[in-house]
Amino acid sequence: MDLAAQFLSRGAFPCKSRWGTARRNTSRNSTQVLDCLLNRWPTGSGMYFEAARTKCDGAIRRIIAGEDARDGFISAAIDAHVLAY
Repeated sequence: MDLAAQFLSRGAFPCKSRWGTARRNTSRNSTQVLDCLLNRWPTGSGMYFEAARTKCDGAIRRIIAGEDARDGFISAAIDAHVLAY
């Protein structure tokens, strides 16, 4: 993978999230963020959740920047009352 592709798929990672007392997650790239959204996220719907899924998919396909995927994840986290940083 060339340097530009790594930049687009990584973005501003790692991205950490926490909900409840024991649920913690550290995502190091857009693929891991998407996995978190699809398999471990406390809510499976919502406007920001769907936007985050779309942005992560776009970052994985290298259509949009990884920073946009991370921003979408943060917005979904705020909407779902998940601590994300």
